[in-house]
Formats: sequence, C-alpha cells, structure tokens
Amino acid sequence: MEKKVKWMTQYSKLFAKAMKKIGRSDYKKLENLFRNRYMDSLCSDEFEEYKKYGTMPIEKVYAAITYAKICLEAGISLEEAMRIWQDIMHVNESKIHQLICKYLDSSKNGYKKLANNLENEARKSKADGSRNFELLERSDDKVELKVTRCAYR
Repeated sequence: MEKKVKWMTQYSKLFAKAMKKIGRSDYKKLENLFRNRYMDSLCSDEFEEYKKYGTMPIEKVYAAITYAKICLEAGISLEEAMRIWQDIMHVNESKIHQLICKYLDSSKNGYKKLANNLENEARKSKADGSRNFELLERSDDKVELKVTRCAYR
C-alpha cells in the first residue's frame, strides 16, 4: 500500500502541473478527482492482475489512463492533454535519468550492477514477449544496449 500512496502522490503532482499548464483554474479540484480515481485504479483487481508481469511500469500506464479520462470529462481535447502530459513526463523522466546517472557515476561498480540487472530484465521480458534487447557494452563507466522490440513504445 505504501508504494501505491507514493505513486498516487507523485502522479497527482504531475497531474496538477499539467492542469496548470493547460490553464485550468480548477486544477486543485481536478487533482483531488485524479487522486481518488487513480487510487481506485491502483487498488483494483485488474491492476493486481497486470502488475504481476513486472516488465512494464503499470502504475504509469494507469496514471496516463486516469489523466486522459479526466481531461476528456473536463472538455480538454485529448490531443492537447496528451501533448502536455508527454512534456511533463519527459521533464520528469529526464530528472530521474540525471539522478540515476549521477548515482551510477558515484557508486562503486554501479554500471556493472546495472548491466547485471539489465541482463536479468532482458531474460524476463524476452520470456513474456514484451521487449527484446541485448547489452552491447558493459564497463566501469558505461552500459550500452540495443532495443530490438518494445511492446510499450
């Protein structure tokens, strides 16, 4: 449950940013609606069923679905809503990537540990057919991979 509350808090903040960027003065009301519906989704049997695959961040998918539904109900075009969401998610993901790289650079054997995790992930995702990728290079300061199939992009 703790993870679900963390996801709800994280994605609610992103939702509020999106509503502000769209120019909605009722963004707080919509944010509360998002929080409630998103948490309902995270606690659903369907979420539990899909999360067992583990090769996709299903909480992110449910956040995008909840976001899109609320935007449509609020009269925001899906095109505009998704453009804003992608902009906000890209900025958020860029920050996360920067933090991960900073951690890897400062961690002893960080890139080797990452490569080992990626090899395990490659086996899992190949087995369920969701993604195919191979590690091209692994060293003390670099991990390079080639993605040949991704069902989520």
